[in-house]
This record gives sequence, C-alpha cells and structure tokens, in this order.
Amino acid sequence: MMNVIDKDKGQLFLLDISKFHQLGIKLIKIMETIEETPSIINSKDKQQSHWSKKIKKDISETSVECLDHEKYMNVSFREFYNSDIKKILE
Repeated sequence: MMNVIDKDKGQLFLLDISKFHQLGIKLIKIMETIEETPSIINSKDKQQSHWSKKIKKDISETSVECLDHEKYMNVSFREFYNSDIKKILE
C-alpha cells in the first residue's frame, strides 16, 4: 500500500521490515543458545562465565533493539497513514 502511494516511503518501510526481520533472527539465535544451555540465565549462579554474561547482555540488548525498532516502524506507518491514507479515505 505504501509503495503504491509513495514509492520512496514504501521502499524505506521495506528496508525497515528487513532490518526488523534480521533483528528477530538474531534474537531467535540467542534464545536457541539459551535453550541449549538453560543455566546461562540462572541468576543464582554467582560464578557465571564471561560467555554466560555476554549471552545475557546480548539478549537484553537485542530485545530492546527489536522493541525500539518496532516502535519506530509503528510511528513511521502511523505518520504515513495520517498524512497520506486519511486524505484518500476522506
């Protein structure tokens, strides 16, 4: 729909979707690592390895990055809807 109304905005939104997809894949890979070794997330383990701490940090950062990017995409689409789609619907 965006591509039909404004090709530039549509193409940028497709790039955003692609980035969101890549972030999702990264998050899934981290989750699979945790699934293979659930003790990584054990907060009671006081002597966690550097690797465990890195995995915990990575999942936290990637989750936030996914959420922030999703929020950005929602705002972007909402602005497009308000500026272009509403005009067509009125």
